[in-house]
Amino acid sequence: MFSEQEGKHSGLGWHRALLAEEITYLPCTMHKPPKSSRAEASPALGPDPDTLQLLQPSDFYYILSFSLTFLHEDDVVYLAQSYPYPYSFLRESVQRWSSNTNRVCAQPLCRTLNGNICDVLTITDFSQSPASLTSRPVSELALSFVCL
Repeated sequence: MFSEQEGKHSGLGWHRALLAEEITYLPCTMHKPPKSSRAEASPALGPDPDTLQLLQPSDFYYILSFSLTFLHEDDVVYLAQSYPYPYSFLRESVQRWSSNTNRVCAQPLCRTLNGNICDVLTITDFSQSPASLTSRPVSELALSFVCL
């Protein structure tokens, strides 16, 4: 969460809301339509009793519920399920990692549906020759190449 008043007074940025209580994440009675008809159908209001035993946990929508106590009156508070991580910050980080070291190489893999570049990161010791890498034990070699 981010509180504008906490940010002004103490400099506190985004943080985990320790004041949250009664946190639940449970399936609701509304389930997703069958995969074959998801494109044109809207969610049903409840499962058909005849098909209930065939439904999997992934066939239901889920509800996140919690109670939160606010510390200040007249405050503007922002909530996020995870810490916000803007795409621009990701691009700056990848650029910094790949330009300041000989261990990270970023190469465009594809574009997202939004048109953003999606990189493959190769993390290894580029200063070593490929021959020296193949002479390593298999367990160590597997850790030499990581793609995200």
